[in-house]
Amino acid sequence: MNYYVIRVAPRQEEKFIQLTKILFHGRSEELIFLRKKIILFKQGKKTEVESPLFPGYVFMQADHLDLDFYWSLKKTGGFLTFIKAQNKIQVLTDKDKSVLSHFLNFGEVAGKSLVTFNQENRIEVLSGPMKGLEGRIVKVDRRKRRARILLDFQDASFFVDLSFEDMTMAPEAKKSEEPPIEKTS
Repeated sequence: MNYYVIRVAPRQEEKFIQLTKILFHGRSEELIFLRKKIILFKQGKKTEVESPLFPGYVFMQADHLDLDFYWSLKKTGGFLTFIKAQNKIQVLTDKDKSVLSHFLNFGEVAGKSLVTFNQENRIEVLSGPMKGLEGRIVKVDRRKRRARILLDFQDASFFVDLSFEDMTMAPEAKKSEEPPIEKTS
């Protein structure tokens, strides 16, 4: 199975997928929009929100890309372009496919990772989306419970912030420190 990368209008990923499902009902192509759950602190309140893992990009899983489907997709609202190499639509390389499959193992929405900190105060990931990416962590913010990870994808490097839950934090401290979480999407 091949994966293709579609660039869509900013903040229009979900709308593009819904429109594509309606217009091309019954086709075998699958569109994937990866998101992450992250906690934001606003005005003293903790809010859990979903935000894009790869903003402006949707992945398409298909055996092949036929020309008729390409031109139909190109006319769909929100579509900008397929990622190309030397004027040909590029299939994801094995290296890029491994990054994509790492996050797909946790579903389309990457939740929190369970972590602990060792005696040297270094993060150790026990489970979750950050597991296996420990060597790519460049910054940890324990107060916000986020880790910044450097990813290499499509011959470029960029940062992704992922949330974590610190297993070593005492339950009493958690209760007194954490305001209630409001969920929004």
